[in-house]
Amino acid sequence: MLTDSNNKANLPPVLILAGGLGTRLKSVVHDRPKALAQSAGVPFLEIQLQWLSRHGFKNIVLLTGHKSNQIASYIGENTTSNLTVKIVCEQAPLGTGGAVINALKELTLSEEFVLVNGDSIAEVNLKKFCKVHCAGDTAAMVICYQEDASRYGTVNFDQDNKIVSFYEKTANSKSGWVNSGIYYFPTNWFDQTAKKKPISLEKDLIPQWLNEGRNLSVFRDLGRFIDIGTPESYIQFNKEVQFWSSKHY
Repeated sequence: MLTDSNNKANLPPVLILAGGLGTRLKSVVHDRPKALAQSAGVPFLEIQLQWLSRHGFKNIVLLTGHKSNQIASYIGENTTSNLTVKIVCEQAPLGTGGAVINALKELTLSEEFVLVNGDSIAEVNLKKFCKVHCAGDTAAMVICYQEDASRYGTVNFDQDNKIVSFYEKTANSKSGWVNSGIYYFPTNWFDQTAKKKPISLEKDLIPQWLNEGRNLSVFRDLGRFIDIGTPESYIQFNKEVQFWSSKHY
């Protein structure tokens, strides 16, 4: 666990999943990895790093794959003085779960960490999230309320805020709580001996953990949430980029 320069909070390292192919986004972003898709001339990755920095995180690990050299070049030319950024590049697509397992092995990291998707951002108090959940042996997920949850599927949880299951995506427009792609994982949570490749965090590992009876909690947030995974959502993000680049959330 790291301590920020002002000694205000003890916050774990953050792993960012930034290795996806960005297949759905290729019609509007085809010459660079999704993390470097620009809004108002600024890469999404930079907005995300600033977001994490404002919440006091210092130690960042980028899990890259597709066009990783572009991300490495960007980080090398735009080092943020108050962040330590490492890059772990997968040599072949490993899936979201496989990318995490690969990084934990390469970094010999066994401590707790926060994991975020490299194509989404949420108006959530991450320090509060960590204060509530960064302890003990329970993993946690930030969930955000969406009037139209059809793109994401919804998270089913009980009165104790423990995840029970996921509802699959449907064509019907329904409101509900969706996975924001922000997680907390305690020390030694991942089994690093998984043989399957690629392996999905959402489709393989989380259902497996639930079947095993492991505790995964939700942290409910009513703030804004957006991803840039589709042309439509990317265009919407471009319209809201001033908000997401601001310091007030």
